[in-house]
Amino acid sequence: MATKAPAAQKASWVPGTLYAVDGGEGWFYYGQVAPDKYSIGFFHFRSADLVDASAVVAHPLMCRIGVMRPSLGRALRAGCWTQLGKHPQHPDFFKPWGMVQCPVATNKVRAEIRQDSPTRPSVLVREWHTRNDDPEIQDFEVMAAWDAMAHIPARLKADYGAESADWHVGGPLWRYRQVRQEYARRFPQQPWHRLPTD
Repeated sequence: MATKAPAAQKASWVPGTLYAVDGGEGWFYYGQVAPDKYSIGFFHFRSADLVDASAVVAHPLMCRIGVMRPSLGRALRAGCWTQLGKHPQHPDFFKPWGMVQCPVATNKVRAEIRQDSPTRPSVLVREWHTRNDDPEIQDFEVMAAWDAMAHIPARLKADYGAESADWHVGGPLWRYRQVRQEYARRFPQQPWHRLPTD
């Protein structure tokens, strides 16, 4: 685990801020604050020891995740996350990216594609309503806010894909659907875990 940071250290949500995340199991993962200041893009890269930022930003982004703002400060103060300074925004942030909103108890979802720019805030490129089995949106991120300590390490392990993911870790829509199906299978007597039929 990383060294515990001073209690006064605060999280930075300045776009371009780079973080190292102690993902457990001997791995550090790396993320950068997105231009929208609410999500963090994580790189398809991990290391056994902390490395220089130049080794990190040479890799593509593997996911872009909404992180609960208060949890990031707690993760820093606990030493689970380490701030590595501010670096030029990775160019993958300026590609269109998809998100999907999944209401409870229905297969109907709202999908959207957004795009960031170095000179303006995120803009909505396209929005539509569809079903959660729509092939076009299976890699879209399910809208959610993840806790920096409680959720992000397991999520990064799942997205990196070198080891089996914990069965309950969602993220992109295809994995979110698998998690819902597994809850329904494991807990058939609980009505809130039953799959919708619409």
